[in-house]
Amino acid sequence: MTLGFKTIMNDQPNYFVEKIWQGIFLLKNDEPVHTIYSKYLIEHTDRFNKEWDIITDEEIMPKLHTVRREKKQRWQKGMKIHFVINNRTTDRFQFAPVMECTGLQDIEINNGGNRSVIIDGREIEGDELELFSRNDGFSDSDALFDYFTSRYKGKLIHWAGILY
Repeated sequence: MTLGFKTIMNDQPNYFVEKIWQGIFLLKNDEPVHTIYSKYLIEHTDRFNKEWDIITDEEIMPKLHTVRREKKQRWQKGMKIHFVINNRTTDRFQFAPVMECTGLQDIEINNGGNRSVIIDGREIEGDELELFSRNDGFSDSDALFDYFTSRYKGKLIHWAGILY
C-alpha cells in the first residue's frame, strides 16, 4: 500500500527520504542496497532535474516508522509498503524499494497543557520519548510537538521491526 511523505515540514526540508534510506541501509547493510539507492536517486534526478534533499551530517538518525491517522483500519502487519513523495499528483515518485509492514501500534499524541505520547496505552517519557521522536524523523521531542500541535490519534506504522 502507498505510504506518502511530504518533503517540506514547517517551511523547511524534512529530509524524510534520506532518513528512510538511512534506515534501509541499517536493515540491509550490503552492497546491492547502495546500488539500489543510486538507481532511485538517479531516477529522481532525471525526473525532477535535482537530487532529493540530502543531509551531509554524519549523525543523521534514520526514520524507522511513521504516524498516520487510520480511520478505516487499512494497514495490516505483512502488507507491502510503497514509499512515495508527491502522492496523488502527476509527480508521484516511489523513492525506495517496497518493504514489509513489520508492525502496527496505536498512538496518541497530546500537545495540550500536559504533552504526552501514548503507544498501545503506555505513555513513553524521557529517553524513550526522545528515541521515538528521532526514529520518526524529528530532531527531538520538541520538534515532534511543534509538528503535532493538537491531540492526534492514529497508528504507528513500522517497517524496521522495532516496537515500543
